[in-house]
Amino acid sequence: MQRRAAELLRRGEMTTEMHYTGVTELKILQLQEEMDSFRAQALETRHQWESVFQALSDAVFLVNAQHRINMHNCAAETLLQKTASEIDGYLFPEVLHGTAGLLPQVDSAAHHQHFTIQLNNRWIAITATPLFNQNQENTGAVYVLTDITERTLAEEALRESEARYHRITQGLVDYHYTVRIENGQTVGTTQNPACEFVTGYTAEEFAADPYLWIRMVAPEDRDLVRERVQQVLEGREIPPIEHRIFRKDGKMRWVSDTTILQKDTTGKLMSYDGVIKDITERKKAEAEKAELIDQNRQLQKAQSLGRMAGAIAHHFNNKLQAVTGNLEMAMEDLAQGKNPASFLAMAMQAANKAAEVSTQMLTYLGQTPSQRERLDLSRIFQQNLPLLQAIMPKTVILKTSLPAPGPIICANENQVQQILANLLTNAREALTDQEGTIGLAVTTVPAAEIPEEHRFPLDWQAMDQLYACMEITDSGCGINHTDIEKLFDPFYSSKFPGRGLGLPVVLGITRAHGGAVTVASEPQAGSTFRVYLPIADAAEQD
Repeated sequence: MQRRAAELLRRGEMTTEMHYTGVTELKILQLQEEMDSFRAQALETRHQWESVFQALSDAVFLVNAQHRINMHNCAAETLLQKTASEIDGYLFPEVLHGTAGLLPQVDSAAHHQHFTIQLNNRWIAITATPLFNQNQENTGAVYVLTDITERTLAEEALRESEARYHRITQGLVDYHYTVRIENGQTVGTTQNPACEFVTGYTAEEFAADPYLWIRMVAPEDRDLVRERVQQVLEGREIPPIEHRIFRKDGKMRWVSDTTILQKDTTGKLMSYDGVIKDITERKKAEAEKAELIDQNRQLQKAQSLGRMAGAIAHHFNNKLQAVTGNLEMAMEDLAQGKNPASFLAMAMQAANKAAEVSTQMLTYLGQTPSQRERLDLSRIFQQNLPLLQAIMPKTVILKTSLPAPGPIICANENQVQQILANLLTNAREALTDQEGTIGLAVTTVPAAEIPEEHRFPLDWQAMDQLYACMEITDSGCGINHTDIEKLFDPFYSSKFPGRGLGLPVVLGITRAHGGAVTVASEPQAGSTFRVYLPIADAAEQD
């Protein structure tokens, strides 16, 4: 066509203007043909993609930046048991039967995120992938939902089978029994031959007397055993229990009873297995150990009392000598017509120091009367922070974590400040004039999270659900485990002779407030002291 146009132009049968117009129209036609071809290829590609998309066995959702569903496949309708009109355009969390609270926020910085939910009594694994435009702006996400119910049930069944096998094999050398259940009632019990070794009774004797199993239990423990049987019949998984039985020969033995429940696919209890193990020797060993520990504590207490008595006598003797010596000097000045004021002042100073030790001892014993009020623990520490930082050596860094508002306690403010001052003094001295860090933090801790190791008083038991915790840490020399038990004994100190009422006073105040102190330390690895005080209840807060 271009050659034909050139020939007509040469022969004068076509003007130049007509020539250029024809060429332009020709190019436009060519571009349109190419665009039509590209459009057809795009439509074919889209058709193939949609075919694959709809054929996927997993449910797939495409959502926009507002979490509304733009597209989904057939598997999505099957999984949700909804029609297309009930899915497209709706918020993705709402479509999942109101499970919005169970779906974590998709992190646009992550390539893929995985989480699991329960939907229509099925376990569903979800993979979320964020989508971006050419400007790297988040435009939505792709959610792929896979039904993993069968796999999850199979894994749980396998774990349960392995656990049951492990527990049963552990008890093969002990007394094993099986109880069959129908409609929540016991219909039969079988015993293995080991029952005679543990109880003295044969399997035939158990079969002949349906109440022998409870009659052989010590009367004091029968209610415990009956309660445990009722819990098992209700289908509840319970931990092993320990109780006493009387053998056929009349001897009392301690046993542990472990039960393994057998249920059908609907969760109905069909039977349960039990393993009874004779633990009498272990109980004896535990009792002997507890007695030795108690004896050791009594010896330590006697040593502590002896050390305390000697230290108090030594301290008061020194102060009494100072008082009497200065009074004698004052009397001589009076006889000579001199002013005895300076000697009287020194005598009074020595008497006041003696009185201070007496007050600290009374505080340690919890016999110091104090007025208590509602206190914000963080606020108390914040108010004292400037003074604390001022007295810290330049080589010590004080780090704090004090939430506002802090936990509310019912306590005496001066005594709380005394706890803080004594613990910080202890931490500063542990650094031995070297560079280091002291941490001060306030938190709220559930009673169940308060450790039992190195907890004082030794007989303390939590009486409240929540406790305010003041934590003082240092990067100092640390404490040997053998010394931790003695830390709160009055006048005990492995490093600072003549001192030793700071930590006992901390324990005394804490004990008087119904709290506890824990210590965590390793030599050359620093120490952490935590003081737990009860959170003020509603009545105290009013």
